[in-house]
Amino acid sequence: MFATTDILSQLQPYLSHSIRFLGDPVEEVITEKLLADLCSKHLHVLFCPRSVLEIVVVLRQISNQCHQVSCQVISTCETRYKQWTNKSLRSRQRHNYLRMRRSIKFLSPVLQLILILITLELIHVHTAGEQKAPGYQHYLKFLKVILKYTENLVTYTSPEKNKWEEATELTQNALLKIRTVLGKQQLLVQLANS
Repeated sequence: MFATTDILSQLQPYLSHSIRFLGDPVEEVITEKLLADLCSKHLHVLFCPRSVLEIVVVLRQISNQCHQVSCQVISTCETRYKQWTNKSLRSRQRHNYLRMRRSIKFLSPVLQLILILITLELIHVHTAGEQKAPGYQHYLKFLKVILKYTENLVTYTSPEKNKWEEATELTQNALLKIRTVLGKQQLLVQLANS
Protein backbone atom coordinates (compact mmCIF):
# COMPACT_ATOMS: atom_id res chain seq x y z
CA MET A 1 0.00 0.00 0.00
CA PHE A 2 2.96 2.33 0.67
CA ALA A 3 4.00 2.27 -2.98
CA THR A 4 0.51 3.00 -4.31
CA THR A 5 -0.13 5.88 -1.91
CA ASP A 6 3.30 7.38 -2.60
CA ILE A 7 2.93 7.15 -6.38
CA LEU A 8 -0.60 8.56 -6.37
CA SER A 9 0.42 11.48 -4.16
CA GLN A 10 3.15 12.35 -6.67
CA LEU A 11 0.61 12.25 -9.50
CA GLN A 12 -1.89 14.61 -7.86
CA PRO A 13 -0.34 17.90 -9.14
CA TYR A 14 -0.62 16.69 -12.75
CA LEU A 15 -4.30 15.75 -12.59
CA SER A 16 -7.29 17.87 -13.48
CA HIS A 17 -9.28 19.24 -10.55
CA SER A 18 -12.06 16.69 -11.14
CA ILE A 19 -9.84 13.82 -9.93
CA ARG A 20 -9.02 13.85 -6.22
CA PHE A 21 -7.83 11.08 -3.95
CA LEU A 22 -9.91 10.59 -0.84
CA GLY A 23 -9.18 7.84 1.67
CA ASP A 24 -7.93 4.56 0.25
CA PRO A 25 -6.53 5.37 -3.22
CA VAL A 26 -6.93 1.85 -4.60
CA GLU A 27 -10.66 1.83 -3.78
CA GLU A 28 -11.40 5.44 -4.69
CA VAL A 29 -9.56 5.93 -7.97
CA ILE A 30 -11.21 5.06 -11.24
CA THR A 31 -8.12 3.85 -13.03
CA GLU A 32 -9.42 4.38 -16.55
CA LYS A 33 -10.34 8.01 -15.84
CA LEU A 34 -7.01 8.58 -14.10
CA LEU A 35 -4.96 7.12 -16.94
CA ALA A 36 -7.02 8.93 -19.58
CA ASP A 37 -6.40 12.24 -17.82
CA LEU A 38 -2.69 11.59 -17.42
CA CYS A 39 -2.25 10.27 -20.95
CA SER A 40 -3.83 13.41 -22.37
CA LYS A 41 -0.72 15.30 -21.25
CA HIS A 42 1.67 15.98 -24.13
CA LEU A 43 5.19 14.53 -23.97
CA HIS A 44 7.91 16.16 -26.07
CA VAL A 45 10.43 13.59 -27.32
CA LEU A 46 11.57 15.25 -30.53
CA PHE A 47 15.29 16.12 -30.30
CA CYS A 48 15.54 14.51 -26.86
CA PRO A 49 18.76 13.07 -25.49
CA ARG A 50 19.32 9.38 -26.06
CA SER A 51 18.85 8.64 -22.35
CA VAL A 52 15.29 10.01 -22.47
CA LEU A 53 14.47 7.96 -25.56
CA GLU A 54 15.86 4.80 -23.93
CA ILE A 55 13.60 5.34 -20.94
CA VAL A 56 10.56 5.94 -23.15
CA VAL A 57 11.27 2.74 -25.10
CA VAL A 58 11.51 0.65 -21.92
CA LEU A 59 8.32 2.21 -20.53
CA ARG A 60 6.53 1.45 -23.81
CA GLN A 61 7.71 -2.17 -23.66
CA ILE A 62 6.44 -2.47 -20.09
CA SER A 63 3.03 -1.09 -21.06
CA ASN A 64 2.83 -3.48 -24.04
CA GLN A 65 3.59 -6.43 -21.77
CA CYS A 66 0.94 -5.29 -19.27
CA HIS A 67 -1.57 -5.03 -22.10
CA GLN A 68 -0.71 -8.52 -23.29
CA VAL A 69 -1.13 -9.93 -19.77
CA SER A 70 -4.51 -8.23 -19.46
CA CYS A 71 -5.70 -9.57 -22.81
CA GLN A 72 -4.54 -13.10 -21.98
CA VAL A 73 -6.17 -13.10 -18.56
CA ILE A 74 -9.46 -11.70 -19.89
CA SER A 75 -9.58 -14.22 -22.71
CA THR A 76 -8.74 -17.17 -20.47
CA CYS A 77 -11.18 -16.02 -17.81
CA GLU A 78 -14.04 -15.66 -20.31
CA THR A 79 -13.36 -19.08 -21.81
CA ARG A 80 -13.07 -20.84 -18.47
CA TYR A 81 -16.15 -19.09 -17.10
CA LYS A 82 -18.24 -20.33 -20.04
CA GLN A 83 -16.87 -23.82 -19.51
CA TRP A 84 -17.56 -23.52 -15.76
CA THR A 85 -21.20 -22.53 -16.31
CA ASN A 86 -21.63 -25.31 -18.88
CA LYS A 87 -20.03 -27.73 -16.39
CA SER A 88 -17.57 -28.89 -19.03
CA LEU A 89 -14.38 -28.38 -16.98
CA ARG A 90 -12.53 -31.42 -15.78
CA SER A 91 -11.42 -31.62 -12.14
CA ARG A 92 -7.91 -30.30 -12.77
CA GLN A 93 -9.28 -27.47 -14.93
CA ARG A 94 -11.76 -26.50 -12.19
CA HIS A 95 -8.95 -26.25 -9.64
CA ASN A 96 -6.85 -24.23 -12.10
CA TYR A 97 -9.81 -21.90 -12.77
CA LEU A 98 -10.23 -21.27 -9.04
CA ARG A 99 -6.48 -20.56 -8.68
CA MET A 100 -6.73 -18.12 -11.57
CA ARG A 101 -9.63 -16.27 -9.95
CA ARG A 102 -7.72 -15.96 -6.66
CA SER A 103 -4.60 -14.66 -8.40
CA ILE A 104 -6.52 -12.12 -10.49
CA LYS A 105 -7.57 -10.34 -7.28
CA PHE A 106 -3.86 -9.80 -6.59
CA LEU A 107 -2.58 -9.23 -10.14
CA SER A 108 -5.12 -6.60 -11.15
CA PRO A 109 -4.14 -3.91 -8.62
CA VAL A 110 -0.45 -4.58 -9.27
CA LEU A 111 -0.90 -4.06 -13.01
CA GLN A 112 -2.79 -0.84 -12.24
CA LEU A 113 0.06 0.25 -9.98
CA ILE A 114 2.60 -0.42 -12.73
CA LEU A 115 0.56 1.54 -15.28
CA ILE A 116 0.28 4.48 -12.89
CA LEU A 117 4.02 4.22 -12.19
CA ILE A 118 4.70 4.28 -15.95
CA THR A 119 2.55 7.37 -16.30
CA LEU A 120 4.38 9.10 -13.46
CA GLU A 121 7.73 8.18 -14.98
CA LEU A 122 6.64 9.58 -18.35
CA ILE A 123 5.72 12.86 -16.68
CA HIS A 124 9.22 13.07 -15.16
CA VAL A 125 11.12 11.46 -18.06
CA HIS A 126 13.12 14.60 -18.87
CA THR A 127 14.44 14.94 -15.32
CA ALA A 128 15.43 11.27 -15.29
CA GLY A 129 17.36 11.78 -18.51
CA GLU A 130 19.33 14.63 -16.90
CA GLN A 131 20.69 12.43 -14.09
CA LYS A 132 24.37 11.66 -13.78
CA ALA A 133 25.55 8.36 -15.27
CA PRO A 134 25.39 6.19 -12.10
CA GLY A 135 21.93 7.47 -11.15
CA TYR A 136 20.65 7.03 -14.68
CA GLN A 137 22.04 3.48 -14.91
CA HIS A 138 20.43 2.57 -11.57
CA TYR A 139 17.11 4.03 -12.75
CA LEU A 140 17.28 2.18 -16.08
CA LYS A 141 18.13 -1.04 -14.24
CA PHE A 142 15.03 -0.57 -12.06
CA LEU A 143 12.85 -0.12 -15.14
CA LYS A 144 14.36 -3.23 -16.72
CA VAL A 145 13.54 -5.22 -13.57
CA ILE A 146 9.90 -4.20 -14.01
CA LEU A 147 10.12 -5.09 -17.71
CA LYS A 148 11.51 -8.53 -16.86
CA TYR A 149 8.70 -9.04 -14.36
CA THR A 150 6.04 -8.19 -16.96
CA GLU A 151 7.69 -10.44 -19.55
CA ASN A 152 7.68 -13.35 -17.07
CA LEU A 153 4.08 -12.56 -16.20
CA VAL A 154 3.13 -12.83 -19.89
CA THR A 155 4.66 -16.32 -19.91
CA TYR A 156 3.04 -17.48 -16.66
CA THR A 157 -0.44 -16.22 -17.59
CA SER A 158 -0.42 -17.59 -21.13
CA PRO A 159 -3.13 -20.18 -21.89
CA GLU A 160 -0.42 -22.80 -22.51
CA LYS A 161 1.24 -22.34 -19.10
CA ASN A 162 -1.52 -21.34 -16.64
CA LYS A 163 0.96 -20.96 -13.77
CA TRP A 164 -1.16 -18.81 -11.49
CA GLU A 165 0.54 -19.56 -8.19
CA GLU A 166 3.93 -18.84 -9.75
CA ALA A 167 2.54 -15.58 -11.18
CA THR A 168 1.37 -14.56 -7.70
CA GLU A 169 4.77 -15.39 -6.18
CA LEU A 170 6.54 -13.49 -8.97
CA THR A 171 4.27 -10.51 -8.34
CA GLN A 172 5.03 -10.51 -4.61
CA ASN A 173 8.78 -10.46 -5.36
CA ALA A 174 8.35 -7.65 -7.88
CA LEU A 175 6.35 -5.60 -5.38
CA LEU A 176 9.13 -5.98 -2.82
CA LYS A 177 11.68 -4.70 -5.35
CA ILE A 178 9.47 -1.77 -6.33
CA ARG A 179 8.88 -0.89 -2.69
CA THR A 180 12.61 -1.09 -1.92
CA VAL A 181 13.57 1.21 -4.79
CA LEU A 182 10.78 3.69 -4.05
CA GLY A 183 11.72 3.66 -0.37
CA LYS A 184 15.34 4.47 -1.21
CA GLN A 185 14.24 7.28 -3.54
CA GLN A 186 12.00 8.75 -0.85
CA LEU A 187 14.82 8.56 1.71
CA LEU A 188 17.16 10.40 -0.69
CA VAL A 189 14.53 13.11 -1.27
CA GLN A 190 14.06 13.54 2.50
CA LEU A 191 17.83 13.78 3.02
CA ALA A 192 18.11 16.36 0.23
CA ASN A 193 15.31 18.46 1.74
CA SER A 194 16.78 18.47 5.26
